[in-house]
Amino acid sequence: MTESTNAVRTTPFELEVRKDTRFDFSNTPVIHTRNNTYISHFFNAISLAAPITEGILMRVARRVGGDVTDPALKKDLSSFIGQEGVHTREHRRLNKRLSELGFGLEDVCSELDDTIKRLEETLSLKKLMAGVVVGEHAVYSMSKVGLSKPGLFYGQDKEVRRLFEWHAMEEMEHQSVCHDIYVHLYGDNLERRYLYSTVFIQSSSIVYQVYARLMRELIKHSEKPSAKELSDFIKWATISPAVGPFLLRELMAFLLPNFKHWGRANIDNSLIHKALNNVYS
Repeated sequence: MTESTNAVRTTPFELEVRKDTRFDFSNTPVIHTRNNTYISHFFNAISLAAPITEGILMRVARRVGGDVTDPALKKDLSSFIGQEGVHTREHRRLNKRLSELGFGLEDVCSELDDTIKRLEETLSLKKLMAGVVVGEHAVYSMSKVGLSKPGLFYGQDKEVRRLFEWHAMEEMEHQSVCHDIYVHLYGDNLERRYLYSTVFIQSSSIVYQVYARLMRELIKHSEKPSAKELSDFIKWATISPAVGPFLLRELMAFLLPNFKHWGRANIDNSLIHKALNNVYS
């Protein structure tokens, strides 16, 4: 690996790994948001996928860790892995509850995890790291939607809402860590921009297939949802709180030439602090 002399840390504060954070889903029903099967399973699919998606993020981060020479970036990378590890642990708690209710989808999740691991073995570490950067932006984008639009969580089980607000807040906190590591190791040049763009397109298709598969399986295991539930889900996604358009705008901003992590630091910091109060108050 050819190292760049770049060691630019853009995270504006010290990252904290909140190991003592715990959530209790012992009374959480499988349909936990607005009494709507589709909206609830949207969140359930994210939780079931978390150990899979965050697993590859942590594996790649650990693989590049030995090549990071800047102490501040090395510390950020360790905190990033720590935060993602706690996210996985707490989503497994919700997933255990889903399993108790008959919605664990263990075979499907194992199959998807194996598929991701096989793909991982075919890619260079550089391309995998670019994929981690892209994946982190996708999670940041979803987090921005959730924390900017409280209506996303309206009518949701309190503990499920705390889980997703907390997860979103920490994803926003470490939004630039993997990009900083990539630039440190491989440089910031036209190749980097090209690789980010191509990986963005390729990974978008894979992520869509993972979540679509989980949603289909969850709905298949449910009582047949009503037509009104589907109508309300479509309105939730497109009109109010308009998850889809807002998410698409945030995702595509990544491809703009002037995109910068922490380019809206005041807004992001405000959302982080508000979520911290909501989760820990």
